[in-house]
Amino acid sequence: ALPLSHVLLRSSLLPLFIYLSSTPFLLVLCLVGINAFDNKILQDIAVSLSFSFWLYFMFHSQRDKFNSGYRLIATKLSSFSFSLYATHLPLLIFLRAIFTEQSAWQPNVLGWLSLCCVIVGAMLYAFLFSLVTEKQTVKLRRWLLQFSWRDFNKE
Repeated sequence: ALPLSHVLLRSSLLPLFIYLSSTPFLLVLCLVGINAFDNKILQDIAVSLSFSFWLYFMFHSQRDKFNSGYRLIATKLSSFSFSLYATHLPLLIFLRAIFTEQSAWQPNVLGWLSLCCVIVGAMLYAFLFSLVTEKQTVKLRRWLLQFSWRDFNKE
């Protein structure tokens, strides 16, 4: 007999279970956002448990048609993740210095639109940066392998 979780995760009800596992996590995040938790330990436990529940269903879902879009997006985004890590902070500091003067962005429609533009801009900048760095790793490795350690030890 198969475990219940194995059957549920491979059934046609999987999208329902993904939705049902996402709802508590999003609800907990909203509660954290409005400071509904008086106890920070309880808040951390609620976030970790709801995220774990969601992650369990996402990680164990094996349906190709359900995962194909996610897998494609995750693969494309991960192809320039190091460049995003390396370039986002200098870019954000530069944009803050140019556009915000001395005040923070306000949480209004213009502020959220600005945030979306900055996120897209940072990702585009990181992607272009990765074309001359991360995408050239194989070529650099081949070039370096032309030299043997004996060539370096002769000096």
